[in-house]
Amino acid sequence: MSAAWCSTGPDPVSDTVTKASRTVTGQACQIPLPKHGPYPRSMAHPPRIEVPGGTYHVGARGNRGCPIYVDDYERKVFLQLLERIVARYRWDCLAYCLMSNHYHLVVRIEDGGLSAGMRELNGEFACFTNVRHDLEGHLFRNRFWSELIESEAHLLETSRYVVLNPVRAQLCKRPERWRWSSYRACMGLDFAPAFLGTTELLRLFGPSPQQARRAYAAFVHDGLAAGGAGVRHRDGTRARPER
Repeated sequence: MSAAWCSTGPDPVSDTVTKASRTVTGQACQIPLPKHGPYPRSMAHPPRIEVPGGTYHVGARGNRGCPIYVDDYERKVFLQLLERIVARYRWDCLAYCLMSNHYHLVVRIEDGGLSAGMRELNGEFACFTNVRHDLEGHLFRNRFWSELIESEAHLLETSRYVVLNPVRAQLCKRPERWRWSSYRACMGLDFAPAFLGTTELLRLFGPSPQQARRAYAAFVHDGLAAGGAGVRHRDGTRARPER
C-alpha cells in the first residue's frame, strides 16, 4: 500500500454517549464480548446464493421496529463483534451505519460466508443484549436482508445512502456529526476501525487520499441536496431511513 494512503486521525470521541453507557464502560477497559452461540439455524429458509467476490448491501431490523441498541456501549460491542466476523469470514467492509432500530453494511465476500457471518453477528449480539437486559426472544425481525451490488455506480450510490441514513432520519444535520457510521473514518476525522476498508472505497474517488476525500465529501453532500429516493431493499422496502 502506498504511504499516501496510510490514514491517521484523532482519537474518536463520542458526542452521543449516555449516562448509562458511561457507567458501564467505566467499569472495565475491555468490552466483554458474548460467549453465547448464535440462534440455531432455521430449517424453513432455503440457502441464499452467494457470489464469490460479490459486494452486498446487507442489514437487519429490530423485531417489531424496536431499537436494537439502547446506548453507545452496545454499539461498541456490536462493532467489536463485526470486526471479529469480518476477520473470520474474510470480508471487506466498505461502509456501515448503526442506527437505532436497524443497521447497514456494505461488504465484499471472498468465497461465501455471507449468511454464516450475518447469522453469527446477529445471533451473538442478540444473546449479549438478552443477557444484559434479562430478556428472552428475538432481537431482529426475520433474517437479514441482502442485495447484490452489480455495478460501480450502484456501489457508490449505496455507500452514499448508508452514511446519509442518520441525516435523513433527522438524527443529525450532517453525516460527520454521526459517530456510528463509516463517514468520519473515510474523511480522516476518526481512526478507521480495523475492519473498515476506507482505502478500497476512497480509491473510487481519486488518486490520492486528499483528492479522494474532497470528491467523496462532495458526492455525499450532493445526495443530500438531491433528496434521493434511495435504494430498494430485497425485503421489499424502500431504503428510506428509519430511526
